[in-house]
Amino acid sequence: MTTTALRKLIRNSTTQPFVVCMDDGAAYRVTRPDRTLLSTGSVLIAAAPGKSFGGCSFVTCPISHIARVKLTKPHAKSKVARVG
Repeated sequence: MTTTALRKLIRNSTTQPFVVCMDDGAAYRVTRPDRTLLSTGSVLIAAAPGKSFGGCSFVTCPISHIARVKLTKPHAKSKVARVG
C-alpha cells in the first residue's frame, strides 16, 4: 500500500468507505476524510463521536503493516419527508 493510494481512498471515503486490515488481524473502518491523518509512514484513524476502537479514540496504523484495504458499501442516507 502506498501513501498515494491511501490518500486517494481517504479523499473518497465519504462516498466509498473502506476498511484498513492490519497484518495482526485488526480492522478499522474509514468513512470520512476528516477523521484520518496520513503521514509518510502511517495513518491515524479517529473513531466517530461516541465510538471507540477497543476503548481508544484513535489508532495509528503503520503503512508497512497494512495487509489489505477492503472497499465497503456506504450507509444508506435516511430520507426525510417534506412537509408543506
